[in-house]
Amino acid sequence: MKKTFLIISAFVVLLLSSVNADAELYKWPAHNLTFDAPVGGMVAYNTNNYCEILWDEMSMTISLFDKGDATDKTLKDNLNKMAANLNMYDLLLEKSKVKGFSGFQLSGTLPDGSRAYLCDLMSKKSDLVIQVEINYLLGNEEIVQETIHSFAEGGKAVKKPQIKQKIQKKPQADKKKDNKAKPDSEPKSDTGNRQTYDI
Repeated sequence: MKKTFLIISAFVVLLLSSVNADAELYKWPAHNLTFDAPVGGMVAYNTNNYCEILWDEMSMTISLFDKGDATDKTLKDNLNKMAANLNMYDLLLEKSKVKGFSGFQLSGTLPDGSRAYLCDLMSKKSDLVIQVEINYLLGNEEIVQETIHSFAEGGKAVKKPQIKQKIQKKPQADKKKDNKAKPDSEPKSDTGNRQTYDI
């Protein structure tokens, strides 16, 4: 009995330790928009007003629209239509609490048992509406909430320096090779494990 309990406890600890809480910073310079997302995402598709990022157990799409004459009712109706198109059930519609934005968020279950989180955010600073759709497996709600609450406009959320890749031209590489110089050290940064990506 004790061995079984220890094995199960060790397995649970192993699973919990595999969750990575590190975040990568994504910047959308064309719209002066930043947000954090879990490490390991791959930008699968990107245009001026649409971005899709994929992970092993999560996907996120971001669509940008002009605010125009959008109201709270417009945002709610849009989220309900999206949920109906995805055949979502067990829906929960709430007012969004993202700094600098007003809007609504809707969460629910998809027919395959995975979860979906839909959010329409209307900027208080510009003529921008951000529509976020995140599909994820049960147990990742906290990561999804942190991602949504990290959206910021104006770049003020980014206070840490970016790590930039040094690109070396062929003549410089040949010169270093001939002189057998030591390679440059990596730039120092206080960003820790955090990477920055432009989309």
